[in-house]
Amino acid sequence: MGITTLWSWEVSFDTIEDNAVFAQKLGLPFCAPLRHRKVGLAYGACDGPKVEYAERISYVMDKQEKNLRVYQQVDPRIHIIEVPADLASDC
Repeated sequence: MGITTLWSWEVSFDTIEDNAVFAQKLGLPFCAPLRHRKVGLAYGACDGPKVEYAERISYVMDKQEKNLRVYQQVDPRIHIIEVPADLASDC
């Protein structure tokens, strides 16, 4: 697959403060998420614009935004390790 760079962005319906507390609780690095419900709707993380919480899902895409992998259920404690390992096994 030849992946040399892996970057991510998060979309969350929670506040930035709530996301920071969650990351600290799990010992994960914190990066302020985007707060756009339209993105959550477009990628199937929620069923409607008034849903309180988004599902934890993940898409891995190439530079042309082609889906390489879709994770329908994400455990944030292992996902940061899971994605690079899965991509390496695809090479």
